[in-house]
Amino acid sequence: MKLIPLAALATAAYYGYRYWRRERPGARVAAVRLTDEELTSQVASRLRDAGAVPANLRMHVKDGTLHLSGTVSAAERDLILRHGLAVEGIRSVENKLEVQDSAPRATQGAQRAVQSPRGGAP
Repeated sequence: MKLIPLAALATAAYYGYRYWRRERPGARVAAVRLTDEELTSQVASRLRDAGAVPANLRMHVKDGTLHLSGTVSAAERDLILRHGLAVEGIRSVENKLEVQDSAPRATQGAQRAVQSPRGGAP
């Protein structure tokens, strides 16, 4: 007769612990591993939402590594890297992006002359 209350207590403790582990906020949830194609589409979606998809950007994911290539501006590169790394499942980035100058050299020289602290031509 003394075993029945003990068995009931043990059963309640067992199921209470299982419920607590599963239902409490912040409990670890088993991670779902996405395929490389799914990760590539998630990165592309984030970049489209951010407006950072240049026409000649090429990207793919292999084993959790985001491979990037193409010619982009410096601002686009920063956005692409930031949003690419923000996707859960991307562990690293292989960055082969070429950064193009936003202004021709002659224009940059003229801008430096205008901003020269000496007041005259450089």
